[in-house]
Amino acid sequence: ADRRSAQNITLLEAVGQMQRESVRAADKRMALSAELLSADETLQHFLTSTEATYSEIAITEDQEAENKEREAELDKIQQKIMKLYMNTKDKETPEFRKKSVVARQPQPRAQG
Repeated sequence: ADRRSAQNITLLEAVGQMQRESVRAADKRMALSAELLSADETLQHFLTSTEATYSEIAITEDQEAENKEREAELDKIQQKIMKLYMNTKDKETPEFRKKSVVARQPQPRAQG
């Protein structure tokens, strides 16, 4: 009976040790799960932030393309203005004014 008692005590000690190890393992699992959750939240925040950054880059690229189109349109308009200015500048010379005055006067008609 003493032998059986000793075996039971040994078994109870072993079961107690296994339960303590099981509790420690569960604590470790909980700690790792909390770390994993925190890492996942950090990753989600990073991904959201990165996605927002890519959206901003795409918007900026679109704006740059629009700006280039507008600059090209402005260049065309500026060229037209320069052409018009050069044409009117030539017409402001005294020789042109004389020609235009002569051209506006009625020409004598040939009588016949």
